Amino acid sequence: MTDAVTAAQAELRDASRTLQQLRLRLLGVIAILPPDSTDGTEQDSTLDMASEMRRTATCVLDDCIRPAIADLSDAAAYRPAAAGTAEAAEDR
Repeated sequence: MTDAVTAAQAELRDASRTLQQLRLRLLGVIAILPPDSTDGTEQDSTLDMASEMRRTATCVLDDCIRPAIADLSDAAAYRPAAAGTAEAAEDR
């Protein structure tokens, strides 16, 4: 593996750690928001705002942050198969 690839993988690991910190930060934001009204009668605009912020943060976590962490971690850990290994697998 070249020095450039090794350096790039280190940067990907660092980016993944940074996103992990952001994930924890967003989870903290979600945790401090007031709970949704369960009886459906509360129409307070503050609760509506909190619900919208919770939904948005949850969507960003589920749709963007978690997949990005996984993809960056996978790319950082990638090691190509040895040439003989790939050929042996194709012969099976």
